[in-house]
Amino acid sequence: HQIGFDTEYPNYFPYKPGFPQGVKELTSRGMIAMPYINGRLWDSSLDSFKREAIKWCAKQVNGEPYIEVYNPKVRHAVMCPATKFWQDKINEIVERLIKECGVNAIYIDQIGSAGAVLCFDKSHNHPLGGGGYWVSGYREMLRRVKEKCAGKVAITTENNAEPYMDGVDAFLIWNPRHPQEIPMMTAVYSGYTIYFSSPTHGFSDKISFAMLEGRDFIWGCQLGWMGFELLSPEHKDKAEFLKILGKYRISALKYLIYGELLGEIEPLNNIPEAEGTWFDWHGRAFPVKLPSVMGTFWRGSDNTLGAIIVNVSDKEQVFSFSYPREFLGKERVIVSEITPDGKK
Repeated sequence: HQIGFDTEYPNYFPYKPGFPQGVKELTSRGMIAMPYINGRLWDSSLDSFKREAIKWCAKQVNGEPYIEVYNPKVRHAVMCPATKFWQDKINEIVERLIKECGVNAIYIDQIGSAGAVLCFDKSHNHPLGGGGYWVSGYREMLRRVKEKCAGKVAITTENNAEPYMDGVDAFLIWNPRHPQEIPMMTAVYSGYTIYFSSPTHGFSDKISFAMLEGRDFIWGCQLGWMGFELLSPEHKDKAEFLKILGKYRISALKYLIYGELLGEIEPLNNIPEAEGTWFDWHGRAFPVKLPSVMGTFWRGSDNTLGAIIVNVSDKEQVFSFSYPREFLGKERVIVSEITPDGKK
């Protein structure tokens, strides 16, 4: 964009010179070109806000706009998604990005992450304060956006929100991970949506990196959303591990993308623990322990049963398990190994 991050929203145009050409270069190689736009905010210092948008932003009970500050120098007003004005604005931006720039994906920030505010503007024609208008407004906005995408452009948003799952193709789950997490959303919605991003900024050692990336991998997360530092020589071992996981993901798409997560694999033998260091919301380090080998069962789109297993340690491990009878049925089965080079 011509503008900096968290400033002058929604003035994304004109785009920087050469942007459409750069997008074409990426998409011609089968890559995703996904620019950022914000789905909630309008810079309150802009003349366009004072002239027209202020009428359509969400209002507090005293009639004042809700103001949020992310960039210390910018005060953003929260727009009301129930208004046709804001729905039209986002759809206009999306249409221009597709037609003028040729993008094949668009990230619409905050829709899936930021909570609703109570709007008390009578002119917006929705119930004052509480009500279902916030979700229904965004759903209508996204419905129109998806029509413009025509199945050729992916729409993503921040974090995870069930009400928008049919209007969003993937959710950016950038939150720091915790060892006590469970794959609850994937267990329910695998095969219906995609979760992507496995943040490991600042991870210095391979084991800590592998613990987070490996667990996200067996839970079906599309790995990535990292800085270019991963490509530096000192992180070569981490990059190689991520590359291996990426290849296995491609070979197991019928499970990890189109299939259903059935549960975690309970090993029949004792598995040694791996120990590492992760980071919390504030960048503070904390110790982590996880099994050095972990696995999950998936039902594939072809109704086959898959066991996705990862070793996050730096040595070979023994991992014994059995396929639950309730997953197999009564017929005899053939067990084969799927590798990036093909089935064995």
